[in-house]
Amino acid sequence: MTPNFIQLTSTNLPEIVSCPTSKSYANRYLIAAVLSKQEIELAKLPSSTDVTDLLKNLTEVGVHFRHKKETLTVVSSFPQCEKKQKEPILLSGSEGGTTIRFLCVLLALGQNKYVLPLKQRMAKRPMESLMEKIKELGGTVELKDSKLFIQGPISLEGRIVMDCSETTQFASALELCQASEDFSFELIAQNLSASKKYYLMTKHVVHQIKKSKFHVIPPDFSSLGYFVAYALFRQNILIQNVLEMDALQADSKIFEIVKAMGGKFSFTEKGLWIYRAENLSGFEVNGEECIDLVPTLFFMACLAKTPSTIFNIHLLRLKESDRLAGLLDILNYYGVEYCLENVKDQIKIFPLSEEKQSFWQKKQAILSPEFDHRMAMVSTLFLKALGYGKLMNFSSVNKSFPLFFDYFGK
Repeated sequence: MTPNFIQLTSTNLPEIVSCPTSKSYANRYLIAAVLSKQEIELAKLPSSTDVTDLLKNLTEVGVHFRHKKETLTVVSSFPQCEKKQKEPILLSGSEGGTTIRFLCVLLALGQNKYVLPLKQRMAKRPMESLMEKIKELGGTVELKDSKLFIQGPISLEGRIVMDCSETTQFASALELCQASEDFSFELIAQNLSASKKYYLMTKHVVHQIKKSKFHVIPPDFSSLGYFVAYALFRQNILIQNVLEMDALQADSKIFEIVKAMGGKFSFTEKGLWIYRAENLSGFEVNGEECIDLVPTLFFMACLAKTPSTIFNIHLLRLKESDRLAGLLDILNYYGVEYCLENVKDQIKIFPLSEEKQSFWQKKQAILSPEFDHRMAMVSTLFLKALGYGKLMNFSSVNKSFPLFFDYFGK
């Protein structure tokens, strides 16, 4: 029987590591390629479940792919590949936000009725605004028993306004349709305060798909954050496949934060070096700008030498789990002092005392986060950096970083 936990120790990571490629880029390139009406080659797709789920669902609606080593070629396009059916088509579905939201709009371009299951917590995450927009554009969509029932085709023309206050993925799902020559419309993305860079990434991908038939998926800066955070406090690390900054990834914000703390890093021909440092200062950051990075920032704040403040954190509650609740559980478990101000939507985190750090070096910790990849990975940072212990629900990392424990699991 497979154990439901992994035992972690304070053993150092390998000095040389590699990041997985970006599922955010990958899913955008896949949808844009499927809509482009030409064969598109994509190299270095990640093996994260968000991406493999998308590939499986696309195959189920009739899209054909050709695999060769590290390259996947999108051979057919949607909705041209559709075969008209009278009965609803049940797809595999997913728990991934980009996977479900991008598919929701794509399927609404077709003629058939599709049933798209929402797994894990996805049915409780924001979908209403996108569903209403699909109805407004002429489609039908209903959420029932954790399944989306989608019937198109929608009409994409003129001026389309999409609210992004909950997530930019709604706007990105529509923007990706610009990759098809069949649609000509102006998309107005309103309230772009949260994760604006993800929307800019989408526009960049659409532009690139129109320019070229070959694309390489870049390294994932969300995953990079775990290496950066651990290295700052414990050891020098070379991330060999990260050779340059990617400002379109929201979590590139970590480099600005590292500088503010007094940490050092360098991009070289061999990759990105992150250097261990002493007496790192606290920081202030707008969590809306890099919401997936915020759990990692909680960890960094605990080991800094002065307090840190993270504001605009409410969106943490709308992710794969209620991440704010989960992060507060970790702070309380380790005895980290903090001041949460719900009205101001911010938290001030105080450094974990030397006395408490010494205590946890001698005592096994046990963390049981919800089944959420980012909560499993930030829990790992706490367990390894502060001593040792057991992590439950560890397999959730497959959503974005399947090889995470090849590096952190010792």
